[in-house]
Amino acid sequence: MRVNPSFAATLALLLALIYVGSVIPADAQTSSQILTSPDSGPVGTPITMTGQGFPPSTTLNIYWETLKGEWVLPRPQAESDPSIGHEHEQDMFPGEALIFHGHDFLGSSFTLHRYVIASIKSDASGSFSFSLKAPYDFGGRHWMIVTDKDNSAELSKAVFTILPSFSVSPNEGSPGTAITIRASGLGYGIYSTNYHVLWDNKYVGYASAVTTQGNATFTIYAAGDLGKHFIDIYEGYPGPAYLNIQEAPQNPLYYNPPYIPFHTEFTITPSRNVEGNKTAETLSLVSLGTLMAGLLIAPLAQRRHGQTSRRSIIPTIIIITALILAGTTLSAMNTISVSAQPQPKSSELRPQFNLSAQVTSNSSVTGGSAILSVNPVVATVGSSITITGSGLPSAANMDLLWSTKKGSYLRGWDDVVLPLGSVTTDSNGKFSFNMKVPHDLEGMHEISVKSKDVGSNVKNTGIYITRSATISPNKGPSGTNIEVKMTGVGWTFVTNIVTVLYDNTFVGYACGFNSLGNVTLSIKAVGKPGIHTIDIYPSIYDGPPQGKANSIYRYPLLTPQDHPVRSPAFHFEFIITESDQQSGDNTVLTPQSLSIGIIAVGVVSLIMHNRSTLQTSQRRSI
Repeated sequence: MRVNPSFAATLALLLALIYVGSVIPADAQTSSQILTSPDSGPVGTPITMTGQGFPPSTTLNIYWETLKGEWVLPRPQAESDPSIGHEHEQDMFPGEALIFHGHDFLGSSFTLHRYVIASIKSDASGSFSFSLKAPYDFGGRHWMIVTDKDNSAELSKAVFTILPSFSVSPNEGSPGTAITIRASGLGYGIYSTNYHVLWDNKYVGYASAVTTQGNATFTIYAAGDLGKHFIDIYEGYPGPAYLNIQEAPQNPLYYNPPYIPFHTEFTITPSRNVEGNKTAETLSLVSLGTLMAGLLIAPLAQRRHGQTSRRSIIPTIIIITALILAGTTLSAMNTISVSAQPQPKSSELRPQFNLSAQVTSNSSVTGGSAILSVNPVVATVGSSITITGSGLPSAANMDLLWSTKKGSYLRGWDDVVLPLGSVTTDSNGKFSFNMKVPHDLEGMHEISVKSKDVGSNVKNTGIYITRSATISPNKGPSGTNIEVKMTGVGWTFVTNIVTVLYDNTFVGYACGFNSLGNVTLSIKAVGKPGIHTIDIYPSIYDGPPQGKANSIYRYPLLTPQDHPVRSPAFHFEFIITESDQQSGDNTVLTPQSLSIGIIAVGVVSLIMHNRSTLQTSQRRSI
């Protein structure tokens, strides 16, 4: 019997498939897959993950894949050797040799990271259903990965995209009200690292969340006239706001997450100051009307009741009432000015440092264990600190030394050691030395003790100088010169400048690297009478070339908690007490001036009326 060749080939293929099916494990014969619903949304979005085609009745791990962000700064040894590279150099600047110094800023860097969000068990059919909420994380695409129990193999994965979201609280308040903006899902791509804030179409500053996993909380302050004001947030690189980024190339390598502008409104309502002014205006008008009534009634009373002093005293009572009302107006105005004093920001951020208050030296002047400590370890210029030592030679004369930086970017920087003072140890080899923090640069300053006889040092303790700020005066008429003084501004590219806002509008920046961290600047009080805001934020002076890394420089960083060295921010209020012709307010009769005029006219009228009444009574008695 002849066999058809095509039939024989088909039969052979069928037998082969049956054989392969018999030797391949059952769980490998089906392809596993997972689906997420929805596949995008802001932080907190409920997500349902369903899977099928997995090994039946098997424990599975679900991973969430994310990034860890950091600001890239040179290692300390780079300060003395500018040719030293950085561990992130190859990742950030491929094919380019980077030369930098210890004060440089190298941008941001992100590394891949994943963690288990759940361990689940598939059912008898190899399926599962799992619910979770989108975690607080960077915006953009995140892989959700299913692995076997031992994490030896990735079985399937799906993508969930976190979208940026913003909330503002409160949405109304008086001038100077703190407006808290909470953001989540901020991105990590070049176009998604910086989020720029506008107030009434004026540039305020930018927020970032490189080291805070895409989450940021910052504060701006209500400024301007009564009524509606507008807050807008845009992405943008290098800054400020990129207003039509929706028409930019959608390259996922640089643009992640999707662009979502944010717009909201804030309504400024009358404050105590404005309400007090309205009360004062009402009082002054009532006192004016009362005075005019008294002046009109006085001659009529003299004409009709001049012979009766009891009747003629009525105008006197009315004029005295007007004087009392005018005096009350002046008192109310004075109370208004005193009640709205500037206050520093309650949420002022202070840097946190993992410093040790006591450091043991391995090579002390005695050859044993010596301890040198300082308290506190983070302080501002002019504050009191205490330096103590133990384990030193007894009854020994010691020199205390202070390390700092001297120089400029024009001629370079040098490490300098300066004397702090002399101490004498007691019979137990201890000493205690109190001092004020000297005017110096922001950052770490090493404190050491040196024996005058032996010459060895005990090092490795120190103090971190952080910034402080004041304004003077804090109230005055429009046009007043406001002096802002700061201490403890730094010398590196991330600490050497401060940025200034007036009424939520970026004014400019000031530098402290060539003045031992001291900054003095002046700005004019402009605007209508009432509360006006002054804010001081850290920033970054300079960094890598544009297009290489994050190069948003010299703009106010509204999220100091994400600043590379956590420099603090400051908030002040200035009260404009009276208007100026140039401010557009040409009001002449203010409640204060009107009340003073009423008092002057009332006193003169009272004297003239009483004198006329007395003369009339005398003539009638004759």
